[in-house]
Parts: sequence; structure tokens; C-alpha cells
Amino acid sequence: MLKPLSLMTLSLSLTLLANLSSTALANDPDCPQFYEDSSGQRTCLENGRPVQPVSPPNYVESVDYLDQLKHCQPVATAIGFGRIVIEARVRGWEDDRCVVQMNAFNVERPQRRAVYALCRYRRSTLDLMTDERAYEQARTGETTFSSDDPRDMALSDGTLQDCQFSNTWLEELVD
Repeated sequence: MLKPLSLMTLSLSLTLLANLSSTALANDPDCPQFYEDSSGQRTCLENGRPVQPVSPPNYVESVDYLDQLKHCQPVATAIGFGRIVIEARVRGWEDDRCVVQMNAFNVERPQRRAVYALCRYRRSTLDLMTDERAYEQARTGETTFSSDDPRDMALSDGTLQDCQFSNTWLEELVD
């Protein structure tokens, strides 16, 4: 029997590989909260300095994301779930693990982010995440999961072993 966390983890992982939106906003990460006056000028609440908006990240579509993930090359993609966006950023290799950080943010307050998960994928998990089935699902947007499928279970188990998930990410986004 698949654990509820496994289903949620796999569902999110598979969804991130589906057809993804390429538009989301990001703001200066050094200033998590700012005041914006009527002219649009932003002032950091923490230190009073002006905040310059950062250009939106160059998010890529799902197949391009898989191409980069396969070799653990830095890349980012994102998908929205209503007002919540989950951003997946491949950071690169750390020893023999591919580091991927997933951040969550509310589209109404993109400057406030919470780490959803930090993953250090083994090659075996990375291979499953970028196999031919993953590419087919990314191309079609049709994701499937079966607890009777050994490949799906290996992917679910690998993700649970390789990732640390935050239990407080949603609370961190809400005041």
C-alpha cells in the first residue's frame, strides 16, 4: 500500500514534469517583505533600502527541463496550483547527487517564498525521472501512477529517500 505522503510526492513530481507555465514573478530574495508606494517604488521593510524588482526567471517547458535535469544542469521550471506556484530549480551536482530545490510562493506575494522540498537525487532516481516514460508524459501532459507498477513504485521510493519535505511550507506563506 502506498503511503499518503508518497502519493502526494509522486503526484507533485509528475505534475512538475507535465506541461508547465512559463510565467511567474520573482522579487529580490534579499528583501522578503517590502512596501510599495502609489508610484510603484518598493522599500524594504527590513532595512529601508529601495528594492529593484528582479526580472522573472527564465522558466523552461517540461521537455527542456527534463533535458537539463537528466544531466543535472542548472534550470528552473514552475507550475501553478491555483494561487500557489511550485518552482523547481536544479542547482547542480553536489558530490554524486543532483541537488534540486523546490520553492513555493503565492502569486499575490511572490517575494515571500518557502522551501517545499530539498532533493539530492541519486543517479538511479534521476534515471527514472528522465526515462522515456517521463518524456512521454511531459510531451502529452498525461501523467499516470500505479502502485502496481514497479517503475512507479521505484520512483516514489527514490523520491522519498532522496528528498526532505517541509511540513511548514504552507504556514510560512500565510501570515
